[in-house]
Amino acid sequence: MKVDIPALNQFTIQAVDEIRFSGTNEEIKYSVEIIPHSITNRVVVALMDQRQLTGMAVAIYPATGEVCDVSNGGGVIGYLRNAPLNPSVPIKCELSVFRFGKNFVCSTVIDGETFLYPAFSFEPSAPMAALVGKESHNGDNRFFWNHLSIEAHELNGVIAA
Repeated sequence: MKVDIPALNQFTIQAVDEIRFSGTNEEIKYSVEIIPHSITNRVVVALMDQRQLTGMAVAIYPATGEVCDVSNGGGVIGYLRNAPLNPSVPIKCELSVFRFGKNFVCSTVIDGETFLYPAFSFEPSAPMAALVGKESHNGDNRFFWNHLSIEAHELNGVIAA
């Protein structure tokens, strides 16, 4: 079954928090449990600039386990092995963004499975918004989330020499 890659504008999105980068070498970690109402509607978790033009946005399709990049053109970045997921069971999502100057290296952990995410360049002058949402194609725009956490850590060492 071929499923088209969604675009970010296909989602009803809610900003749930924000965080500002304070240094040139740091990690921001955003964790949330998102609760799908239906396994046939994708959910999205994102950490993006406030205009939703730059950052990382991960769409999860509970019916197939498909995990997609919907902000940087990366398409499918993997599949959850336990698909289809059960409706109304929380999906634990963690987005990690490592900043090195203007370069951002990303990864995501969804229900304990790690996926690499396309890197991007950005000059952050405004806060990044933590977002949650769901596909809005069927008129039901309700979605639920819990256990929100967002934090920044300064990176003291060099990751690669």
